[in-house]
Amino acid sequence: YVNYYDHEYELHEEQDEAAHLENIHDILSESVRKRLMSERPVGCLLSGGLDSSLVAALACKFNESDERIKTFSIGMPGSPDLIAALEVSRHIHSDHHHVELSKEQFISALEDTIYTLGSYDVTTIRASVGHKLISDYVSQNTDVKVLFSGETADEFGSYLYFQNAPTSHDFQNEAIRLLSDIHFFDMKRGDRSISSAGLEARVPFADKAFVKYIMGIDANQRMFDHEKMEKYLIRKAFEKDGLLPQSVLWRRKNGFSDSVSSKAESWSVTLQKHIDTLVTDQDYLAQREQFSNNPPQTKEAYYYRKIFTQDYGKHQNLTPYQWLPKWCGDVIDPSARALEIYQAD
Repeated sequence: YVNYYDHEYELHEEQDEAAHLENIHDILSESVRKRLMSERPVGCLLSGGLDSSLVAALACKFNESDERIKTFSIGMPGSPDLIAALEVSRHIHSDHHHVELSKEQFISALEDTIYTLGSYDVTTIRASVGHKLISDYVSQNTDVKVLFSGETADEFGSYLYFQNAPTSHDFQNEAIRLLSDIHFFDMKRGDRSISSAGLEARVPFADKAFVKYIMGIDANQRMFDHEKMEKYLIRKAFEKDGLLPQSVLWRRKNGFSDSVSSKAESWSVTLQKHIDTLVTDQDYLAQREQFSNNPPQTKEAYYYRKIFTQDYGKHQNLTPYQWLPKWCGDVIDPSARALEIYQAD
């Protein structure tokens, strides 16, 4: 294949925070504005997290159509995402579609999601079920054909485990690795889930100019801890615009695969309970050794691998490795809620 993009990023000569804030604001705004050009109706996925909320707010700001931008959120009863998305939609005056489904409806979409993805990665599958369900809803119930989404912002170094990065050099190298492999994970989720519903995905955070600018900021300025929130520079860049409620602009990161469900029981726990009824200890221990490449470490991972193999046979290299956080010990669950740093915060 031909590689049309490399991930070599030069640091900006100017590393003044005020200049960074202005440039982040202007480049991201333009990234959204130019992607609004479309002959078909445009909508935005809206989880209520920073990334999708900021994209939706900017889309509404630059919308020149007589019709309001449609926004779409999905979750189970008690989902904090649904609550936050509703707050954002009222603030930005979008035409909001609030889709609430039971955990049984989510579970029933699991096998079809794995087939659509062509992946057996645990965190990708968890997050993709809701993504596919909401994409199908948009396709079946509206005239929207173009969907804005908030992927890529986390790959700049905003996953909670980056808080444990030993050095700024490690922080930068890990961000480059995530961006280099994004087509196996988050971008694959967005592309497959949306395109399988006959829709076109547009991802402003993946704009080459924006990626180049963010990655050219010294990693020391992008690093975060208990006192400084992840994506601080992006949040700060839009603080004075009033585009979003402060509660959302400074809302702590929660993975879509966690906050799509209630706080009482996360989606990952619901899945594990369901799969425990399908895979016995004996089945898991007897079967897991058949996979020499990326051997499943949990019943959940084994179950996804089993379904994937039924659909894709021996094409196990479609998932090069299991996505897991770094610098957090020997973790086998990709959920941020399973990390000590999440509990500490």
